[in-house]
Amino acid sequence: MNTIASGMENLIAQHRAYALSGQFSPGSASWPWAGPANPDILAFYRHYNPVDVLIETGLTPLRFHNTATLAAAQTAYSPRGNEALPPAHWPANSLVIMDDIGGGRPIIAELRPEHTLIWAQHEAGTLLRIAASLPALLHALAAMVDLIYGRYQIFEVFDADGEVSGAFSEDFCSATSPFLGAEGSLNFFEYLYG
Repeated sequence: MNTIASGMENLIAQHRAYALSGQFSPGSASWPWAGPANPDILAFYRHYNPVDVLIETGLTPLRFHNTATLAAAQTAYSPRGNEALPPAHWPANSLVIMDDIGGGRPIIAELRPEHTLIWAQHEAGTLLRIAASLPALLHALAAMVDLIYGRYQIFEVFDADGEVSGAFSEDFCSATSPFLGAEGSLNFFEYLYG
């Protein structure tokens, strides 16, 4: 469970099972931009570069940034606009790896030498820690895909009044908490549906 390969094996299985858009394919052997990297991120982008991968959530779909879009994803959030300089409230060595399709709600990898913490910007200036590692996020995404596409047929996450259903909320936390922990699971839910 603690490797990029095991997390991606799980996510790719769900990606195929539900015929999600895009593909995971080998990337370049060289790091595509001058910013930070660590073994997790290098393994992910070298072996599983996410090209046009989109994950429906029932609300706003999530997209991965691939090696061709990484640099632009960083400068989009830079306070200077033309550099890959993270905002002051972000951790050092931040890398935007995902976002919702509308932009403005990044999922950020904090690249530490030994591992990668995962944060999500729920609102401007507010970061929520969602995972203690990149493999944990990948496993949680696989569990989320199986739940949303398999049990809730994407848009059935809402009740008759247009609110996120209580049953879905409980199922989401049950499915993702083995990978994210209780707090991370609640934070991920808040990021997606709050």
